[in-house]
Amino acid sequence: MSFVLALGCVFCLAVLLRAADRYVVEPGTIADGNGGIYTSWDIAATQIQWAVAAAESNATILVSNGTYVLTNQIRTVYGTNITIRSVNGRTVTIVDGNREISSNRCFDLYTNAILDGFTVRNGCALSGRGGGVSAASASKIYNCRIENNVCSNNDGGGVNLSSSTMTNCQIVANVSTGGSGAGVYAYASTMSGCEVASNIASGTEVYGLGVRASWSTINNCNIYANRPDKCTNPYGGGICTFYNTTVRNCLIYGNRADKGGGGIWVYATEGGTYTPKIQSCTIVSNYSSGSGCGILISGYHLNTSYVENTISYYNTGNADSNLFYHSAHTGTYVIAYSCIAPTSAIRTNLTINIGNIQSNPKFVNYTNGNCRLKADSPCINVGTNQTWMANDYDLDRAQRIRYGTVDMGAYERVNEGTIYTVH
Repeated sequence: MSFVLALGCVFCLAVLLRAADRYVVEPGTIADGNGGIYTSWDIAATQIQWAVAAAESNATILVSNGTYVLTNQIRTVYGTNITIRSVNGRTVTIVDGNREISSNRCFDLYTNAILDGFTVRNGCALSGRGGGVSAASASKIYNCRIENNVCSNNDGGGVNLSSSTMTNCQIVANVSTGGSGAGVYAYASTMSGCEVASNIASGTEVYGLGVRASWSTINNCNIYANRPDKCTNPYGGGICTFYNTTVRNCLIYGNRADKGGGGIWVYATEGGTYTPKIQSCTIVSNYSSGSGCGILISGYHLNTSYVENTISYYNTGNADSNLFYHSAHTGTYVIAYSCIAPTSAIRTNLTINIGNIQSNPKFVNYTNGNCRLKADSPCINVGTNQTWMANDYDLDRAQRIRYGTVDMGAYERVNEGTIYTVH
């Protein structure tokens, strides 16, 4: 009896100690001003930052439909674990940084903060990274559209991720002036299920016009149409990776970097032992007038760079259109079970070259961005199965190994047929 009573007391105490949710409605909806408690819709805040400032640790800020125009960034306090969540999603809940009037990013997130379900636009970071959102210390960004933000003289026009994650987000039409990663700058972070498109970088040395990633994992992302503007030395039109970064199940399409790595530049930095990886990606229709219009790899002597189960095809601009290594860099390269034309571009020294083909991969319609495989593609069931695939999915969220052996590229071929239901 005493045990049951004690357990009940613990439960009641947990309920009592639960942080109160805070509520936000669009300005003009109600008259409540700064300094309230905002614990119901009737006494809601009309500015998101007011609710954040009033919230206790582990609280959730629920934001109703509307456009919230900022004069200062919304910043979570270090150590408070705040969640900021829209009620009805990103299409109807907009946070506008008011870039023409105010020079501030939209969100600055710390310590397990969560941002979920917003359109974040017109932010501007004049100092520090991330014009739209800066997320650090295990923060998380879900289901957001981050567009038309600017980072001046630094990295991450749209988003700066530092030891954080971003899932199911669109990062579109952001600008980085004088920095890298016009869409996303990621350090020790994970991106999954994101679209990174039409971001623009300008400056002298730009590494990664869509994404610049170090010590990170980029999964199931669609990275396309990112480009330079008045760049002297742009590398990695879609993405540039440093150190132990893995790019997996991604479509990298229609990007541009004039200096090298139109699709992706893998820079296996000297001074360490690193294993950067490109796995099960499709890298198509990228452009560079420099080296490696599809893939450029710069690997130093203690590093091993991997390209596995990947298609790099129809990239243009230079003779070494689909794959190029810097010959002066003496790292080891594993190019395996990939479709890269011509296979003669895979050099013999310092390279493990196994299972590669150069045949036309036979996409459904690559000129319109449909890089799924036709039924007669030579890339079907000729990859190499890897441990990570057991519970993973392709870019269409289909089972990664479907017919016994994995396909090359970002998409598994799903055969047409008749489905019978047994009663």
